[in-house]
Formats: sequence, structure tokens, C-alpha cells
Amino acid sequence: MRTLIALILISLAACNPESSPEGRSKIRDLNLDAKIDSLKQHDKILLGRIDSLAKQIELLKKK
Repeated sequence: MRTLIALILISLAACNPESSPEGRSKIRDLNLDAKIDSLKQHDKILLGRIDSLAKQIELLKKK
């Protein structure tokens, strides 16, 4: 009986997301999604700055 309980506890402890290929791929996908979202935000900021610089250049050309 103790052996059965020990086996059940060990098998439950081994069932975390990192223990299966599917779980690891889900974790990897979540990390990649977070990085992609971060890059998209960074791109928006950079594009805004580029637009601002382009407008400033146009104003300087008109002077």
C-alpha cells in the first residue's frame, strides 16, 4: 500500500508542464509570443520617432 501511494505521489510530482514535450512547446510558444509583443511595441515607438524626425526634417527644409 505504501508503495502504491509513493508511486502515485511521484507520478503526480512528475506531471508538470516541463515534463512533457507538449508542455515545453507551450511554454516556449508563450515566451515567443511575449517577445514578439515586446518587439511590436518597440517597433511602434521607433516608427513614431522616425515620423517625428521626418516632420522635423521637412520643417527644416522649408526654412
